[in-house]
Amino acid sequence: MRFLASFVFPVLTLVSGSMAYSITARALYIDDTPISEYEGPSDNVDHLTVDSPKSHITLGVKFDSHTQPHQLSFLYTNGNGLDHAVYPGWFDDEAGPMGRTVTPIAKLPPSLLAADKVQLYVVAANDDDEVPNLVQLIADIEFSDAFRDATRGYTAPTRLGAKPEIHHVFRSDQATVNPVIPVAFSAVAAGLLIVLLGAWGTTLGSSLFRSTGESTMKTSLLVILASFEYTFIRYYLGATIFTTIFHVAVLTVPALIVGSKALGLLAKVRSTTAAHA
Repeated sequence: MRFLASFVFPVLTLVSGSMAYSITARALYIDDTPISEYEGPSDNVDHLTVDSPKSHITLGVKFDSHTQPHQLSFLYTNGNGLDHAVYPGWFDDEAGPMGRTVTPIAKLPPSLLAADKVQLYVVAANDDDEVPNLVQLIADIEFSDAFRDATRGYTAPTRLGAKPEIHHVFRSDQATVNPVIPVAFSAVAAGLLIVLLGAWGTTLGSSLFRSTGESTMKTSLLVILASFEYTFIRYYLGATIFTTIFHVAVLTVPALIVGSKALGLLAKVRSTTAAHA
């Protein structure tokens, strides 16, 4: 039994290896210029340089079997997860089926052309698990300075990461208004607050801060109003929109609570003052 096992396993390995796909001939061209032509199996890796985005790469391969692979693709990859597959057409030949395709450089993804080097693989596969797939590196493709100059317009897309604030995202320098305008708005807002306080003082007189409890509520309301004024003045003078929204959100809740009570007390004081008058 040991002798039989030691004999059978090497035979099976040899048979499965012989069943694997193998390239028996291949030809690689850039435009009409041959880069390589091999008659017989070869593991050589060709090197070619692309000078123009109008160029095209022609690749043809033959296999040692008269039955073509169930799937054949020519894979362009940057070796970092960015792949582009091209599926060749099949042509009958006396020595067996030949897969061949002409790939215009302009048809490759711009992000792939921006890579320092692109590798070209032949991938042949079968639906039979006993037949190993073929993945063979055919060529290393590089791009000349002239090619880079002709395709300089491409920029890689922005991926996930920290983003600038909304009001800083412009294709050009953001437009600004005359500095006098925000200062004028701030002055008007401060003036309206002073007018409001003056109107209260004139109408209510000494009754404005009559008792300690009422004084606390009214003083708190005045402080919150002044804080709103300060927040908007800071925004006019250059604070970010997110900082302004945060401060307004923090002030809104106490403003509603204190404001409703303080305005209720002011209405009561005013009605009492009017009755005595």
